[in-house]
Amino acid sequence: MQEFFASLPEEVASHLQALPCIPTEADDGTVGPWAMPGNVLVCSSPHIKGLVSAEQLARLQGKYFVHPSLTALYEPHSQLRRLLRIREFDPQEVICLVRVSACHVK
Repeated sequence: MQEFFASLPEEVASHLQALPCIPTEADDGTVGPWAMPGNVLVCSSPHIKGLVSAEQLARLQGKYFVHPSLTALYEPHSQLRRLLRIREFDPQEVICLVRVSACHVK
């Protein structure tokens, strides 16, 4: 019986990846638009998150911050985050965003 259900989490996650099922955070902290898992980022560090507004992230990368009320995605080693393939907004992401921003300025 367990074998029958073993692939269920991956199958559900696969279907969710095609749906706008993740609430995002607007600049004022309210819930923004709901987005597909591939279009959201988790940022656990307030210092890193303070470098970029939600509006900038959406405009320059087409990505959104996961709303902080969705705590299951903010847990370290979150299985849900792994299954949905949601990445962390880390210093490398900030560098990428700065590069994109510089290209828009030219």
